[in-house]
Amino acid sequence: MDVVDLFRSAGAFGYLLLAGGMVVTPASVIGVVSGWVFGRKVAIGAAAASGAAGVALVLLGVLGWQYGVQQVAAAITVASPEMHEALDHAGRSEALVPLMFALVVAAPALGSAAACAARVVRPPSAQAIVGSLALAAAAVLLCATGAVWLEAERSGLRAVAFAEPAQRGALIAASHDAAALRLLVGGAASLALSLVGAGLLAVAPARHLKSAGSASAAESGGSR
Repeated sequence: MDVVDLFRSAGAFGYLLLAGGMVVTPASVIGVVSGWVFGRKVAIGAAAASGAAGVALVLLGVLGWQYGVQQVAAAITVASPEMHEALDHAGRSEALVPLMFALVVAAPALGSAAACAARVVRPPSAQAIVGSLALAAAAVLLCATGAVWLEAERSGLRAVAFAEPAQRGALIAASHDAAALRLLVGGAASLALSLVGAGLLAVAPARHLKSAGSASAAESGGSR
């Protein structure tokens, strides 16, 4: 897979996503560190900002995909009838590229949002930190799984576009099977990581509650 060719296929949306990733990725790392160091209020703001940035990048990729689909439809209308099917498959394969890049670029932001959300739920502790990292890894892996799945679909569409008409049915079925397998494996791994993270957060100590209980006990003892 040639990353440079893929980036060129994304067109203007590729440059927009690259610019967004150059800003969002370091900001996401800073947000996670700030949330765990400076407390719950900062974590809430960092989670909201990172989540909004990740969703915005994914929506930008969806917009690029829809734009590509419209361009394909316009090209088909002026092409000869015997070229319609090949153009449709080839065009739809290229239209998936912005969405693939969007998932990759949005992965750090969505992982940061998951880690900061864990900080909102639990104060710093070994279990909470490891659990937050597991949730962040699950979010990143889920985005990567989506990108790998789209790449499998894209490769299948390209193969179908340049294949003989009699072979297209078998190639479509094979590409769907390969894409579904990747989606299943990545989704299962992401689910396992999220369960590990949730379990670690569940057993993590809630120090703010303990400290509040100790303070109330001390006050009652002093009043006696």
